Amino acid sequence: MTGRLIKYMALVLISVFILAIVWEFKIEATVLPLLGISEIEESAATHWRFVVASTGFTILAMIIPFFLLYKSDVQRSAVQNSLIESERFRRELINCPPESIFMIDNEGVVLVANEYGARGLGLAPGDVIGKNIFEVVPPEVANERLGYLRRILKRPETTITTDFRDGQWFETIAEPHLNEIGEVERISLFARNITERKLAELAMQDSEKSLRAFIDATIDYAALVDSDGTFRIANQPMAHKYGLTKEELIGRPMFSRPLSETGRRRKQWLDDVLNTGRAIRETDEQDGRWYDSSYYPVIAGDGKVTQVAVFARDITEQKIVENELTAAKASSESANRAKSEFLSSVSHELRTPLNAIMGFGQLLEIDSKEPLSERQLAYTQQILNGGEHLIELIDQVLELSKIEAGKFSLSIEKVDPTNVVGECLNMVKERARENDVTLVDLTNEANLPILWVDKSRFIQVLLNLLSNAIKYN
Repeated sequence: MTGRLIKYMALVLISVFILAIVWEFKIEATVLPLLGISEIEESAATHWRFVVASTGFTILAMIIPFFLLYKSDVQRSAVQNSLIESERFRRELINCPPESIFMIDNEGVVLVANEYGARGLGLAPGDVIGKNIFEVVPPEVANERLGYLRRILKRPETTITTDFRDGQWFETIAEPHLNEIGEVERISLFARNITERKLAELAMQDSEKSLRAFIDATIDYAALVDSDGTFRIANQPMAHKYGLTKEELIGRPMFSRPLSETGRRRKQWLDDVLNTGRAIRETDEQDGRWYDSSYYPVIAGDGKVTQVAVFARDITEQKIVENELTAAKASSESANRAKSEFLSSVSHELRTPLNAIMGFGQLLEIDSKEPLSERQLAYTQQILNGGEHLIELIDQVLELSKIEAGKFSLSIEKVDPTNVVGECLNMVKERARENDVTLVDLTNEANLPILWVDKSRFIQVLLNLLSNAIKYN
């Protein structure tokens, strides 16, 4: 400010000096005509006119330099404020990210360093700037970075390196700045700790390796295809099916052109999964082999199906067994029907002569005109007992045949259980007497309710129970 004031006062003195020269030499041809004075007179009026004009020149000479100095001051202050604000913004910008930022010259001298990078070296930014970066970094890092710098100076291009030290991963980006003749003048260095990202990447790689090993270990066909049917991931069985290696199969289409009938069918399954987002499981045949195929949608973050996971299994042997079992079942059912029909026919054929035997035996037993001797009666009774037993067996065979043929039926009716029990006791009383078993009927005293049953089946059940009770008592 003092320098500018001295300049201002000098300009004022120069202006006054110029006016004095004008007064001294009475330059009538130049200054006085401008003031409207044709000649210098000694009169007071002329004198004061000249004084006023001189004073105006003096004031004008003082105002113009002051205005020029003020305008220059304002512009200079604005530039300074802009530079200060720009510097503050630059410092905030380089100190904001959690990464080390350095700028060095082609000798390795630090020109710029942010706080994060300086703290990483155990120093303040002011202690780093002006020093050679290889003097402030650890020796093991300095040796590696020196060769790194030489490579950049020899081949100026942006490079990215990753190194592992002290149990952590670091990524360094070097951006060279060239001068007018194409030589490296400065290098910007950006270093960040990427341990978390690297560990996540390694975990993902391990997971992917495990998944690939698991997929390759299965005998099923497995692949991941894009929406256009291009293979992105495939296991060894899938590649073998196409006659290729896994690497050769990646990037190839799932369906060959022109599409076969099987190709069109499977392409439709793929399109259905892409359009609906629902999984599909189908079975089809190709070249004499049967496959059980499953298509699962892979949904991206925006909710759209971008890929489809395809799994298939060769079930030819299983299909052959199923067909054999189906044929065997049909053959067995046919044989059962034939057996049932045969048994039903034979049972009816046996009942006809057996009824004649039973009928003539009963006539011999009750013939009063020519009664049989006791010995003959005993023989006749044995014939009748055997006949009854055969009738029971035939009835059981018929019932079994009806059940197997699906023709078993019941005839439900009201039945008095007391009467049915009495009938069954009469049928087995002779057998009970022969086995010294006493039959006691308590149904008359029990006042049993009326039952809704198939009477013939009810009698058969009671006879079976009574026969077993007499036989094993």
